[in-house]
Amino acid sequence: MRRLERLGILLGLVVAGLGLSAYVPLPSPVLSLRLPGAISPISITLTPARQVSLVVALLACAVIDSIMRADPRLPDAGFARTVPYWVLPIFLILCAFSAFEGLAGAVQQVLGLAVTAGLLALLMVAQWLTLDPSGRWAQLARLGLNALAYGAALATFLTAYRLPARALLAPLVVALASLALALQLLETTRAPSGRVWGGAALVGLMMAEVAWALHAGILSPLATGLVLLLVFYGLSGAIQQHFWGRLTRRVAAEFAVVAACVLVLIVRFGP
Repeated sequence: MRRLERLGILLGLVVAGLGLSAYVPLPSPVLSLRLPGAISPISITLTPARQVSLVVALLACAVIDSIMRADPRLPDAGFARTVPYWVLPIFLILCAFSAFEGLAGAVQQVLGLAVTAGLLALLMVAQWLTLDPSGRWAQLARLGLNALAYGAALATFLTAYRLPARALLAPLVVALASLALALQLLETTRAPSGRVWGGAALVGLMMAEVAWALHAGILSPLATGLVLLLVFYGLSGAIQQHFWGRLTRRVAAEFAVVAACVLVLIVRFGP
């Protein structure tokens, strides 16, 4: 099966799942969990859209994996090499399901389906282009994917600090999101899989430590999210440069200058 045909299957799966999620009359069970130290239990309502999104996300992982393996550079690659390519598409799919719940009317829903399909197709094509570092559009595709990864990181960090029992949940969410997104960022270096996963695990661990230090609420959620994004950018960027063999004093100084400027902006204009 050709790669474009597999992409069509992926888009059809997501569009069909989004459409069904608005009309399938599934029950909405409520999951409750009481965490240590929490005053009240944490409740999560599994709406039909959330239930369908989980099923679609699992199926999409298999399709995305087959799409990436269709490239001659990854036919026999293990999961350690292909899993990083799942991260951004799955993030986009889950966000699409979350946004689709709030759309009212057939026109908005049709537009939502079209936008989701277009963005997902563009994202998959960008990932294909990065497989050939010497390609004409590889650099532009990598920059776009990096920007999307950092945007996804910021959105996740902001959400984490609005969760109940954030002292326990925020570091966990930040760590898992950082690990997953770092996998995507570091995979573009084409370093061996062991180094990519090791670097991503290091980023996740260090981000969890920073998130734990910030959970006291001294900063607003927005300022906290920006600080976490800054740390994530510095850690993942430094490891990227190291894998490329470009981590010199000059590059380290550039990261330090960027960090200092962003911190000044956060202090000056942050709430």
